Amino acid sequence: MGYYHIDMLSLEKRNELVAFVTEHTKSNFYRGLYGLQDSSDTFSVSSEGEWRNLPTFTKDDLIPIQMSEMSFLPLKEIDHVRASSGTSGKPPLFSPRTEVRGVDYRLKYHDFKNPILSFGVPLMPHWHEELQRNQGSRATTVTFDPQNPEICAHLASVIGVDAISFFVHHMKIAGEALKKYNHTSEIRFIELAGGICSRGLYEYIRETFRNAVIVPFYGSSETEDVPIGVPCHPMDGSDPLSVYHPKDTHYLELIHPETGEWVEPVPGAEGDLLITSYPGWPCAVPLIRFRIGDRVSILDSKCSHTDFAFTVLGRTDLDILKIQGGVIRADEIARVLRLFSDLVTDDFELHSYEKKSGHLIDTNIEIHVDPKRIPFDFNQFARSLESSIRVGPEKSYADGVSVGTYRSISCKKIGPNDGTKKRKRIVLHTI
Repeated sequence: MGYYHIDMLSLEKRNELVAFVTEHTKSNFYRGLYGLQDSSDTFSVSSEGEWRNLPTFTKDDLIPIQMSEMSFLPLKEIDHVRASSGTSGKPPLFSPRTEVRGVDYRLKYHDFKNPILSFGVPLMPHWHEELQRNQGSRATTVTFDPQNPEICAHLASVIGVDAISFFVHHMKIAGEALKKYNHTSEIRFIELAGGICSRGLYEYIRETFRNAVIVPFYGSSETEDVPIGVPCHPMDGSDPLSVYHPKDTHYLELIHPETGEWVEPVPGAEGDLLITSYPGWPCAVPLIRFRIGDRVSILDSKCSHTDFAFTVLGRTDLDILKIQGGVIRADEIARVLRLFSDLVTDDFELHSYEKKSGHLIDTNIEIHVDPKRIPFDFNQFARSLESSIRVGPEKSYADGVSVGTYRSISCKKIGPNDGTKKRKRIVLHTI
């Protein structure tokens, strides 16, 4: 792969975008966000400081708005609609889309001349079919049904599928089904979407599909020209497994998750990701400083294309548990579990049981782990976790236990997952 440099949207381009969305009469969303009352009011940004003072917004701000009021295009010009998964328990958001764009990087890894087995989100077959047609091939996509994996695997083996694009939580049931039809060595390309791939799952995929290049996909339901991040390289077993860089139709920023202050994207910096996305016209919903809901970390020397190479740590509202005097993060638990890779995989669930009494909160932490051998001493392993899990820059969970701030962690075996739904890494219970 040759060297090329990625320049994100310039301030000039971003100012053009701000002017466009505030002058456009089809949608008043940004005019309302920026407090423009009079129809003759105009808006522009002339410096990075002014840009960083623009308000941000989230999915919660979009959910109450009718799709026709949000779209900058008439609905008759919308090709398809993407619905968010609802993993957070919030109402789904329906996002209008136009042209399929932004996935040509796949051609570095595969020719896409043969049929593809894909997860069932409506947008994905569109992508695959267009990619195949552009290659002069017959567009053939098999939609994977996690309720009937063997039927799908049988069809895939009969018609000669050699590429698959799946949600991470479907990979094991798909892998086992394809094994039954002896169709794993034929797979040359695997794309993983819809969540963070654990090292345990990566090792399963690498062992099962020995001839395949494994490529992560980082997108979102709300962003029209996904992916948000282009993979810098295929997964190769090094940490972190998934490394991304931005596209030239995006502008990515970090902000502090609590204060909302801008964070300089230097190596080691962490923050909530903001995306500004404008792929060009036609575009149903340009995004300006949209708070995607993910916590990311800037990496050092992981990509030759840009200085803004990053990895996704997790969902800000789902993968971080605030406790007295600190936080427990899902990516931190996964890191610690990998220290004990001879004993467990890094698949887990953390269950937090909170009992409120007045202003006091009594919390019990239970971590469900995946031992590689049985019998397994869960009590001893819980003590090892306490000593290794960091809840602050200079503080372990065990430090809090020693002074009576936290209750001891307990461990048990993780329950089975049928693979049809995402497994939450942190689960909250109120008792």
